[in-house]
Amino acid sequence: MAFYASLIVLVVLVLVIVPVEHWAQIQGFGQEDSEDLEGMSNVLGINYLQVAMSTAILSTLGAIAEAAIAISAGLAEILEQHPQIELKNLQGAGLRIGKQIIGTTFNTLFFGFFGGFLALFIWFASVHYSLGEILNDRIFVGQILMVLFSMVSVIATIPLTTTAMMFRVRRMR
Repeated sequence: MAFYASLIVLVVLVLVIVPVEHWAQIQGFGQEDSEDLEGMSNVLGINYLQVAMSTAILSTLGAIAEAAIAISAGLAEILEQHPQIELKNLQGAGLRIGKQIIGTTFNTLFFGFFGGFLALFIWFASVHYSLGEILNDRIFVGQILMVLFSMVSVIATIPLTTTAMMFRVRRMR
């Protein structure tokens, strides 16, 4: 059930990621990369929009799979302990488990984002970027979008996986 829920959420998310990545126009290198790229050719024949979309899809896939498996495993354990549980109670248990998963996922995304970009934030502060310059930075916006895609995917995965598990239980009874 986790696989099917993950697949559905991933397909929907791809339908969101592709237009958002086109609209945001954040692909390629940022101003912060100019020193590292100096003297190198930027004409590599790489479509950076496709790289940005692939990166966004792959980064959200981990969050989707983790949430789907956690919900499925939790509900399977409940079913093992209480095989005659009412579907309404099973759904409630799935959503309660999901709330806990959302909390831990948001913490993971938050600390991962700030931990991975601490050097960039220090650089922003040391060169006195304004809030507008930070919010218009390609690297910053790209990471914010990935975090948002991951959050939306986890939020969508939880009820979908719970519903898939309920259908499975209904078929088995």
